[in-house]
Amino acid sequence: MFHSESLIFVPSLGDEVMTKLQGIPPPNGGKNRVIVIGAGMTGATCAHELAHAGFNVVVLDKGAVGNGSSTRSAACIRTQFGTRENVKAMRAAVGYFVDFPGIMGIPDIPSNRAIVQNGYLYPFWVTDLAAFQAAQELALRMHEWSHDTVEVLDKQQTISRFPHLNPERLLGSRFCGMDGFLNVSVILDETFRHCREEHQVVLRTGVEVTSFILKKHTVQGVETSQGRIEADLVVNCTNIWSPRLTQWLPRSNGGMPKVMPVKRYLYMLKVAGVNSDEFERWPMTVFPSGCYCRPDGGNLMIGWAHQAQVEQDFRDTDQDMIEEAFNPKTGGEHNYGQHAIFEASRHVPAIMEMGEPRVTCGYYGVTPDHQPFISYDEDYARLIHAIGFSGHGAMFSPVTGKFVAMLAQANETMRWAGIRGDVLGLKPFSLSRSFGAGEHMVI
Repeated sequence: MFHSESLIFVPSLGDEVMTKLQGIPPPNGGKNRVIVIGAGMTGATCAHELAHAGFNVVVLDKGAVGNGSSTRSAACIRTQFGTRENVKAMRAAVGYFVDFPGIMGIPDIPSNRAIVQNGYLYPFWVTDLAAFQAAQELALRMHEWSHDTVEVLDKQQTISRFPHLNPERLLGSRFCGMDGFLNVSVILDETFRHCREEHQVVLRTGVEVTSFILKKHTVQGVETSQGRIEADLVVNCTNIWSPRLTQWLPRSNGGMPKVMPVKRYLYMLKVAGVNSDEFERWPMTVFPSGCYCRPDGGNLMIGWAHQAQVEQDFRDTDQDMIEEAFNPKTGGEHNYGQHAIFEASRHVPAIMEMGEPRVTCGYYGVTPDHQPFISYDEDYARLIHAIGFSGHGAMFSPVTGKFVAMLAQANETMRWAGIRGDVLGLKPFSLSRSFGAGEHMVI
């Protein structure tokens, strides 16, 4: 199906791409149309980068902006990962969010900032010696990847800088101050505003894609609840809905790897008994069990990943449906909400004095190795997937947008891409990769 196998360098958005060609028309001054399906964080940044590259972009969503995971996540961003590609990609993403007001042409005031850089802290106690040693080894690897802002702190350094932690039997910690959390509402609002005003991107909400327009194995647009829309390229940013979208593409090889919807819960506690200025500086704190907490306005957000069933048949309204076993107000010996709050309070004693919890929930689109798919479809031309972020979609979105725009210009799945001076291998994000050891899904 695909044409040239030669490797070339193609200039793209000020970066460079090493790739082979497929044959999609170049942007051609905005005459070539791209349909982006999904108006969350991924769809917003993909639309922005594609429009910036010169494509004529239409964004479709059957719901409202941020209808899925984007507005229901912990919205954190970290650069501490176990692979060079993810570390480099997330450093680039942090840079994008720091520069966000300038990119969008808005005043650089606190209410317009996309990121709060309180850092990511991984503390360890004496029962976690092996995990602490592994954290130190990973820190050394990250230093080898030029990520020297990652620190390993001993007990006294940790207590001095993070007095909210329980000091009893504390070993030390790993910390990176460039990490933090994101202002999703500002990012979505300003990105789509800038797309509309500066790049004439059309955003159509309440429009459901019902099938693809196909000519043999080439996607030529989509059928929607409001009629047919033809395009030179379609970008699938539907994440948890992607299995339903791709079911309209017949395959003889068993189908593409599926994104699995799993539900995650977040608990919000009204802050009490803590100095508000000190509380606002607390980092995202991830405990050895995987339980975590961070400030969220005047609340403390607590979460804890759990073994969850895949819910391929979920309804949209199920996103906000709280099961009794996860509602801390219902009580019960096996209530997960109460266990999560207790686990966090063992490490942060001040939590015991905080107010009644409120619970929210939503679905994450999970892949077998918790790495996303950012790749052309392997059976159908002119279709890109940007899905399966496993709880990391918000933080990954600037890099996803860059990669997708590069793919659109390069016309084929890339082997390498350059972002902010670093050349990254893209095999970890391909649909054809083997699912071995992957990233740990913290949230």
